Amino acid sequence: MLKIDQAPATEDQLYESSANGQYISGIMEVEPSDLIDHDYEGFLDLVSERLVCGDMLMDITYEVVGWNPETKAVKCQVTGDPSSTYEVNLTAPHG
Repeated sequence: MLKIDQAPATEDQLYESSANGQYISGIMEVEPSDLIDHDYEGFLDLVSERLVCGDMLMDITYEVVGWNPETKAVKCQVTGDPSSTYEVNLTAPHG
């Protein structure tokens, strides 16, 4: 599993994770309104978008790992399979 320090994942991180068949994982803040305003699938799309800049993250799991009292946001560890977000058969990204 590739753990990223800051979401969203970079193109290089997505390539590395996809090329090696690894899941990707990161911590993000989720506002209470994000939980209320979305159904389950909408919430999964939201955390996918925040983690990999697209809604193609598959096999998503999440766990509440903390709370930010200043922003009143829940901290979630989100993990998923990014292989459908990046075409592994392309050459490695430059940059």
